[in-house]
Amino acid sequence: MKHRKRILALMLAMAVMLSLLTACGASTPAVSSTVSDVAASSASAGETVEAEATEAEAPVAADAPEASDAEEMGEEPPEAEEEIEYTVTYPITDEPLTLSIFWTFHNFLSMFNVTADVIEEIPTFKMAEEVTGVSLDFRLVGEENFAENLQLLWASGDYCDFITNAEREYASGVDASVEDGVLLDLVPYLREHAPDYNRILKEHPDFKTELTSSEGYIVSFAEYCEYSDSGPVIRMDWVRQLGLEAPKTMDDVTAVARAFRDDLGVRNPVMWNSDLDAFFGWNAFGVSAPGVSDLAWQIDEDGKTVVASMTLDGYKDCLTWMHDAFAEGLCTDDFMSVMNIAYDQYVYSNQTGLIYSNSNSLASGGAERTGQPDYDLRAIPDLMQKAGSPNKLAKTSGGVGASALAVSAQTEYPVECVEYMNWLYTEDGILVSNYGIEGDAFEYDENGKPQYTDIIMNAEGMPPFVATFLHTSLVGTPYYNTTERKIASFSTEAEKECIDVWATGRTGESIYQGKMNMTESAEYNQIAGDIITASAEQALRFITGDRSLDEYDAFLADMEAMGLGRLVELKQEAYNRYLESLEEA
Repeated sequence: MKHRKRILALMLAMAVMLSLLTACGASTPAVSSTVSDVAASSASAGETVEAEATEAEAPVAADAPEASDAEEMGEEPPEAEEEIEYTVTYPITDEPLTLSIFWTFHNFLSMFNVTADVIEEIPTFKMAEEVTGVSLDFRLVGEENFAENLQLLWASGDYCDFITNAEREYASGVDASVEDGVLLDLVPYLREHAPDYNRILKEHPDFKTELTSSEGYIVSFAEYCEYSDSGPVIRMDWVRQLGLEAPKTMDDVTAVARAFRDDLGVRNPVMWNSDLDAFFGWNAFGVSAPGVSDLAWQIDEDGKTVVASMTLDGYKDCLTWMHDAFAEGLCTDDFMSVMNIAYDQYVYSNQTGLIYSNSNSLASGGAERTGQPDYDLRAIPDLMQKAGSPNKLAKTSGGVGASALAVSAQTEYPVECVEYMNWLYTEDGILVSNYGIEGDAFEYDENGKPQYTDIIMNAEGMPPFVATFLHTSLVGTPYYNTTERKIASFSTEAEKECIDVWATGRTGESIYQGKMNMTESAEYNQIAGDIITASAEQALRFITGDRSLDEYDAFLADMEAMGLGRLVELKQEAYNRYLESLEEA
């Protein structure tokens, strides 16, 4: 930031000199205009620059005139303007305005007889309409058909004003989505038309970094999640029944899994699915889990070097553990056909005891569904090779959540779209998004903290976490998701302790950060597609024994021949820019 202040001070001083040396009628702007132009120019490059240099800092510009020189020229030394604190005045329109929105309706809601027409009654949307004067016209798409229908939407050119999770589906990346005129770059709008969202971005630099593209674009109003809501869970009732302790290491996992199998007849003691990323063991071996649509990447111990996780010993070690577990009957025997964690099929039928999940799995109702009165599914800290070792590949905060909304670059109402979304991040917007309407979904306790009412905590036919979606914000709505809100929805002891349990030992220092530019992304995607497919196929073969792990070096040689080394270079270039941005901040 100091570097930016010096540049700003220098430009202010130069503007004064130019105004004296330029003839009448020249186009050199006044100092006040220069400040806003500098900010706008920087914003278009992806940075929201604030004119906050103080008088004490301004003279650091090497070419700025001495105070005595300025006085001799009859001018006072330039004073930096104070940053303007913008606010949005609601309502934002004098006439009723309806904006269209392409929205994913999540299938799991149908498990609780929630139908699409519930959207009309969601408090966040209702209150947003009352405050802003803007209503939403939802075009609903089931999540199984979302990607296909979004591509058809883009192909037709008949864009909605808002598109849910659009940036994650645009194959060419965020930069291309802006350059192609598909998604709106929000950066030029943030200070004046989304000041509350902009404040959250500034207060949480990692959140902003995750959302900012290589070219500096931000295209999403995204959910910010204060907490990490996932980790390993185990059937503690079985652990107690067998006189064991909860596992802490992967060797412990092997021993507990054998006991589950041999003494309790559990068919699939440890569970993962065909994507492999739903296995808790990757981080235990010090590597990042492979993604569905990308390779696993991480930062080496030096904090500067990008490595492909598959090239580390821990990656082979993890595959070896999974191979041995599969061969011994300690894991999901049909994992290759399991697309997600199927609770009805495995967890509630008492056929698995150790999985990677989230707090929703710890809600009440498990005893009734399993038929086991002592049913007790509990969170445990991340499993590691050595007990007490830090998990450098997981964070304690959630950062960017699962929900995001982009604004179409084709909208006729860009300002109204931005100001509408900004309301979700105001004090009132955060309150209703987290807790709903006072007197209905929540009441304040004696300490002034919102507490959910029975309409959520004792909802008929659904756990509290589902009821919150109906009485606060529907799943998919981007908002500031607070830890207190999540805790308020917990009704079981297992839920209430999970966030602290999963935060144990997590440092996140080896998580990859970095954004490739359009040229790099194009080259990366051209090379990576075949490598992603081949590496996933070979990982499955290693686990099932269809290919010997003795051939792992040959596998890496094949990946290198397909261009893995070039992918590492591209990722490294992007990470180097990320490190440079930290130095300049």
